[in-house]
Amino acid sequence: MSRKQMKIPLTIAITIIPLTLCLLTVIMLFFHIRMNAQSIQYFWYIVIFLGITVVINMAIAVHITQSLQKFIIHLKHVTSGKRNGYRYEKPSLINEINELSNNFRTVENSIVTFYSQIEKSNKILQLRYATIIESSFDSIIGIDSTGKITLWNYASEQIFEYRKNEIVGRDISKITKKDEKISCKLNELFNIEYDNTSKSFVMVRNLEIVGISKSNN
Repeated sequence: MSRKQMKIPLTIAITIIPLTLCLLTVIMLFFHIRMNAQSIQYFWYIVIFLGITVVINMAIAVHITQSLQKFIIHLKHVTSGKRNGYRYEKPSLINEINELSNNFRTVENSIVTFYSQIEKSNKILQLRYATIIESSFDSIIGIDSTGKITLWNYASEQIFEYRKNEIVGRDISKITKKDEKISCKLNELFNIEYDNTSKSFVMVRNLEIVGISKSNN
């Protein structure tokens, strides 16, 4: 059955029931009341009363019908996504997943940007430190925990006469005298504090030593 066939005016549906009851009441009274003058007068009173009742019912039915029709139209517009000329999109699982994915992508981009900025800042700091170390007039030598040389600036090349590619990776003893005091100082230099998780070490102090150049000066 189509919707057009189901569209019965609510006014007729509401008024047909009391009207039918009124007609049945009139028929029942017609057969049960004696047809004398007094009964006929009483009968017409009932007919007039029932007529007024039908008119009032129809007026009420029209008012209720109009209100219901407005409510139904409003409800239909809301359920279809239309209200005051605005189109509401019905929520769907695909849209929610896409929105969630976009949010994750935004967070990911923010994290990548943040770490990129940190990496850029670290590179700038490393470049500054490298510039300071290389431009220093003093010899600056870096060694690891095993005593291997890891840092050798330009002043060290001038003082010890070793090129960077010649000395980096060699033991610090290459440029120091065989002196017990220096060995003790080196041991103190590598006073290592271990962390339970990272097993990292901390250099607790710097060390100034008297070294030997390539020409034993």
